Amino acid sequence: MTDEKIIERDENGRTKTIGHRGENVRISRTGGAGLRQSSKAGGFTFTGSTSEGFRATVNAGKGTQISSENGRTIIRGRYKAGKRSHVNLSKSGLSVSTKMPSGTVNWLKPGRSSATVAGVTVRGTKAIPFALVSWLFNMGDK
Repeated sequence: MTDEKIIERDENGRTKTIGHRGENVRISRTGGAGLRQSSKAGGFTFTGSTSEGFRATVNAGKGTQISSENGRTIIRGRYKAGKRSHVNLSKSGLSVSTKMPSGTVNWLKPGRSSATVAGVTVRGTKAIPFALVSWLFNMGDK
């Protein structure tokens, strides 16, 4: 394994994840090791995983997935809404998020926001001021 596969960095050179993601294996610092195998048949993707169990997924349109995982129905959608914004669809509803230089602000569900301050990740509503301040400082750069 090379360092690039163990430590992944974002476009600014900050550490994003520590772990290894291979074709059928993922090893992470906090989650341990996980194995998975998937195959496609008749428009469905079937996935077996040591961490998540069994899942059957079908693409219902561009950016939208409907799946059944261990007897639960899951709907997911992620759609681009501008250069840095996304609209996310889940069973619990819609949310709109915007990527900022130091994190992401979720406008409809602020508890799902995050920001990184001095190498420490802050989550929830406490992260919003940090993300907005970094956005204000970077407005003059672009």
